[in-house]
Amino acid sequence: MRSFRQTSKENGVYSKTERTGEESEITSIREDEEYAQTREDVFAEISIINIDEEVIDDEEGQAGYRNQGCETIDDMRKKYKEETRNLDGVKMEKAILIAFNRILGPKYTMLRTSSYDDIKNGIDFIILEIGTGIIVCGFDGFVDDKNKKFKDKRYEKKIKKSRQSAQKEGAEIKYGVTFGQKEEKTVLQRKAITNMLTVCLKADKQDLYNLLAGMNYSGDNPSEIELETFDKIMGSLEKQLETLEGDEVAEVLSGSLESFKESLQDMKKIKQNK
Repeated sequence: MRSFRQTSKENGVYSKTERTGEESEITSIREDEEYAQTREDVFAEISIINIDEEVIDDEEGQAGYRNQGCETIDDMRKKYKEETRNLDGVKMEKAILIAFNRILGPKYTMLRTSSYDDIKNGIDFIILEIGTGIIVCGFDGFVDDKNKKFKDKRYEKKIKKSRQSAQKEGAEIKYGVTFGQKEEKTVLQRKAITNMLTVCLKADKQDLYNLLAGMNYSGDNPSEIELETFDKIMGSLEKQLETLEGDEVAEVLSGSLESFKESLQDMKKIKQNK
């Protein structure tokens, strides 16, 4: 389909000329940015609407808020909104991104995906093998909620999504990356990625707080707590790998699954040398 833009107005009528490829790409990016912002606003509203259903209507959830001094339902709603504004998920993403890159570099790098791919495709991170430009896997991350019932439900939902994705030819991201050549130099280039293996990356809130408190803020070497957090996440990924190996994974992903298994072992060896 051709893409057009309005250029001038003569006698009350706009003339149209064909857009260049660059202009169409810029327009597409802007539209995706608007989509992501709109969905973020919607999710913010939904999170407030669902407070009663997911937290306050649950006896365990109410007990947790009473222990924090909340006496009424309105107090619980207010406390929930305050906790939401603290954005533990965002803190987790930044802390884990730093820790993983300290430990795995320079062979691998963990990258944050675009807001569009986070919301549209449910992928928060990707791990790129620098020497080959191959995407090892994609991560769907979240921080465990204090409400155990709600936490378990979320984790099960994300694991189910990961398994279903592997059975249906994998996930995709529109704004992926790879390595290419430009003026005889190796550079990062944007590229849509398809048939990607995805796993769930989760962090307990207390582990997150410990990580933030114990990170190395004055140098490039990982701290003990960063290495411990890495080990916990790797253990979770290995368990998910075992589950995926027992599933009927789409043929197009069979190579990715084996590559992911090899990469996990490689990453563990890299960590041992830190």
